Amino acid sequence: MRSNPKIFLLFGVVLLPLALGTLAIVFVGLFIGVIILAAGLYFDYYTLRYLMKQLRSWIETSEEGVKANIPYEGILSIPWDTVTIAGYCPRKSSFLFVYAEAEDKLLIMPKEFVPFEQLKAEVRERTPFREISLGEKEDLNEWLRKTLGIEEKT
Repeated sequence: MRSNPKIFLLFGVVLLPLALGTLAIVFVGLFIGVIILAAGLYFDYYTLRYLMKQLRSWIETSEEGVKANIPYEGILSIPWDTVTIAGYCPRKSSFLFVYAEAEDKLLIMPKEFVPFEQLKAEVRERTPFREISLGEKEDLNEWLRKTLGIEEKT
């Protein structure tokens, strides 16, 4: 199982404000250094809160359907027999999607979820699957409305 290599960048982002605050104490002075350090701690606190929510997210498939724990939204469950369309969009930030029109539920799964290829194969096997190509400015919701003939809710 592999993880997202970009996670190491986050550790650098978290440590950088602390290092800058410490260097500021040494080279600029105690008052400014403590202010920079406090700002760094504040930034790190909120960054780590966000990160923990992201790291707790998961996607699970079973015989019944797909279930995901989505940060700030909770658990989303879509039974396979309710899926209207699913697919894969190969772009710089590739993703899988599963949409159940009757329940108006959309699950988007970025390639950072592992094992992505296994997840893609299972979704392909269990759903009406399409590989799609979105334009640079085209949005998946727009594509779904156009493809399925869904009128936008007002």
